[in-house]
Amino acid sequence: MQVNLVQLLQQFGLPVVLVVFFVWRNSKREERMGRRMDELQDFQNTTLLQCVVDNTSAMREVTDALKTRPCLVDADLRPAGKELTHARAD
Repeated sequence: MQVNLVQLLQQFGLPVVLVVFFVWRNSKREERMGRRMDELQDFQNTTLLQCVVDNTSAMREVTDALKTRPCLVDADLRPAGKELTHARAD
């Protein structure tokens, strides 16, 4: 803060000095918070968005693979006599 607090205190009194100090401090806090929010938005728009795109692509590949290959995990969950209806790709 460029202004000498002692001069303000002598000229305007303690309440004015306190108001000026808290306004200045909070404006600096808002500047830091604004920069942090910008950084987080950039992170969301770049890194997280790319992760979602990559994950969607991977899930699509897994889903396509499961359509052509029977899953052995649910073999125990199928009712007796119920066979898979799709062909196995070997």
